[in-house]
Amino acid sequence: MITNTRNWRPPTDVYESEDCIIVKVEIAGMAQDKFEITYFKNTLNISGCRSDEISTKKAFHQLEIGYGEFLTSIEINIPIQVDKAEANYQNGFLIINLPKSQPKNIQIK
Repeated sequence: MITNTRNWRPPTDVYESEDCIIVKVEIAGMAQDKFEITYFKNTLNISGCRSDEISTKKAFHQLEIGYGEFLTSIEINIPIQVDKAEANYQNGFLIINLPKSQPKNIQIK
């Protein structure tokens, strides 16, 4: 019998707009409360567990979809405003918006 217990990583895109870093993860079939998203020391970690609802089947003919626990780590080398970060999960995509920190003028006294 084939088992699908290997570590896996969902497809992930990271791109930049003028004022934001956007992380887009393709991961259908999960409830949004099954994700954990953390940001620490310039690293965004996205983890979770997608349940294997077919593990009771006797024989597999093809098995390509990843199940079980996953972790995706992305190093962000641009200063961001973590307190303004937002995440949305819709239509099988987890989209995280990380607003860039804006330079601040320092007044000379």
